Amino acid sequence: MIRAMIVDDNRVICEFFEKVIDWASMGIELVGITSDGMAGWQEFCRLRPEIVITDVRMPGMTGLELAKKIREKAPETAILFISNYEDFSYIREAMELGAGGYILKHEIRGKIFAEKLIQIRRELENKADLLRERRESRLIMCLSSIGSDGAEAVFPDRYGMLLTHQEDILPVLRPYSEREGAELGSGFYDDFFYRHGEGLVCCVKLTDGVRAILLKESADPVSYARMLNSEAFARCGIRCFSLLVAQEAGINECITACRNHFSDINLRYFRSGQVVFLPKESDSGPVGDTSGIMTKLKNAINGCDLDTMCAALDTLSEKCIESESIDFLSQNVSGLLDLFKSYGKAAVCSYGDEKFWTEAGVVMYWLKNKFISLLGSLRDDPVLNCSEPVRRAVEYIQDNYTNSGITICDISEHVGVTPNQLRLLMKSETGLTPMKWLTSIRMERAKELLDWNMKVSDVYPKVGYTNLSYFADAFKRACGETPVEYRRRANEKKKI
Repeated sequence: MIRAMIVDDNRVICEFFEKVIDWASMGIELVGITSDGMAGWQEFCRLRPEIVITDVRMPGMTGLELAKKIREKAPETAILFISNYEDFSYIREAMELGAGGYILKHEIRGKIFAEKLIQIRRELENKADLLRERRESRLIMCLSSIGSDGAEAVFPDRYGMLLTHQEDILPVLRPYSEREGAELGSGFYDDFFYRHGEGLVCCVKLTDGVRAILLKESADPVSYARMLNSEAFARCGIRCFSLLVAQEAGINECITACRNHFSDINLRYFRSGQVVFLPKESDSGPVGDTSGIMTKLKNAINGCDLDTMCAALDTLSEKCIESESIDFLSQNVSGLLDLFKSYGKAAVCSYGDEKFWTEAGVVMYWLKNKFISLLGSLRDDPVLNCSEPVRRAVEYIQDNYTNSGITICDISEHVGVTPNQLRLLMKSETGLTPMKWLTSIRMERAKELLDWNMKVSDVYPKVGYTNLSYFADAFKRACGETPVEYRRRANEKKKI
């Protein structure tokens, strides 16, 4: 919001400005009132408002003298003179100083004053928008491969720079997400900077969810980042994390720091609870090979050894968190997901799991619980002690249940026995025929999808059916209720 300050030695006029004028209705914030030119100069240097409204004649430093000093320090400031004197010599000198207007004090109670202030505010906003667009275009060029030659001409001061990254799930887990990622759009940032733009130089979008924010040296980047996060969460339900890459630095130093530390924005997955964080001080070096841990983990799962499995997962989790490497974390999370899926006992994710996917430590804890559940399933596995043909048949069904054309001939051919032999073996050892196994697995997966409140019309193609009516009949025969009834009951349980 545009900010204004008053400089006038008339106490009654100052009280009128403070208590009667509706500044907010004009889109202006009154930030200071002083009673003489010298105090006004000191407050201006401290507050740096965009508008200064000053009396012309005051004891000590006059309004005209104050305006000259302001013009030398901040020529973009709008100055509005008020006076009891309709003297052309004052008006002429004020205009020569580039005044935004000259208002007689008896006019401040009417429309002329309000209209003049609104006009000044709009002119300032237009100038600020044009300047910001110019700076944003130049900053994008500086941060790209085009180079930063001559950047000091556009950015001559010292600045702070933030790289902001909105809350997002770990990239390796995005393929498992059923939701569309929300993004803080330009509308949110435009509104935020309109209300809190006094410290902003410019803001540019670098990639989806990542922006570079260049701040004035006078702005506190940590406070700014925390305020941005608070508003993003309050208004959009999205957290916004910030990497502080530069502070009180020249533009070339800011640009270099941004390029060198851009990948450090991913540290937010490792800095639990931190809204603002610093880049890595140095490269942590090689993180080591985890193939031995993965082998130990797989052997523990196959042997149903809970303690050894948990110890291996804890060791892997510690290495991933200590590495602060998004690539190393993603590599190991991907390996664990592949291992989990290889057992075919359950879907990788269940309803509500996505809330665990935004921090490295929480992701690893979530995976540990998935493997603990897996081990319980393996211990209760009805085919664990079955013959090899039966185990291979069940594994084939689990891998191919989404294929609507799968037949008992396909399964038996994969296993290497005749359809009749397979039917007898599976019925004898598990109590279910191959096609009953297929239906059972399809129904369990369908229930998981319905638990996520997925539409029935979206569920049946995902579990190997091509006809909705046939799927609904099969579901009711297997589960005792229709898919719609099951989903409604599941939703009611969530509300309890």
